[in-house]
Amino acid sequence: MIIFDLETTCDNQSNYWDYQEIIEIGAVKCDNKLRIVDTFDEFIKPIKNIILTNYCTVHCKKLTSIYQKDINQAANFSTVLRHFINWCVDKPMRAKEDLSELQIQSLRFGTWGEYNYKKILEEHNKYNLDYNFIKEEIFFPMCIDIKREFAKRHGRKSLKKALGTLNMKFIGTQHRAINDAINTWRVLKNLRDYYPAQPIKL
Repeated sequence: MIIFDLETTCDNQSNYWDYQEIIEIGAVKCDNKLRIVDTFDEFIKPIKNIILTNYCTVHCKKLTSIYQKDINQAANFSTVLRHFINWCVDKPMRAKEDLSELQIQSLRFGTWGEYNYKKILEEHNKYNLDYNFIKEEIFFPMCIDIKREFAKRHGRKSLKKALGTLNMKFIGTQHRAINDAINTWRVLKNLRDYYPAQPIKL
């Protein structure tokens, strides 16, 4: 089970949101007992919004702690996505190599909201990549919307408020992908452990 989160470029101008770019992928890898066995965290250099906006660096920095130097030193999306897939399957893969049917069947992803996996697909397509499993009809069924699973039991809430509902505090810096992934894992583990009558198919 891979639980991942994304951070993207941002601004307070309405037209800017038409093309946000991923600037961080953070994830935790869990065994079949939902114990974390590894973590992944890489920044990504955007190609359109190369310079982070003042809104992002001044306002959002208080939330994300992502700096211009972090993305200046980062690789592009296609490279980091390949690193992420390699990490997911525990195997170095060439840029054009496909996953096997067995690998696809063994992979399961979880995110806080559908935005994350839809954004991966969007960026994958904009970069003209061709991973055989990152197609809507294959990738989306591999993903669990943990926010939706929480809402079935407690109503829709932000990740921080969801943790509060479960008598937990947010660990780390909000809106850093790796920390959001870890805290999403904490919510999922609580739902699985304390709601056995409403099982989540992992």
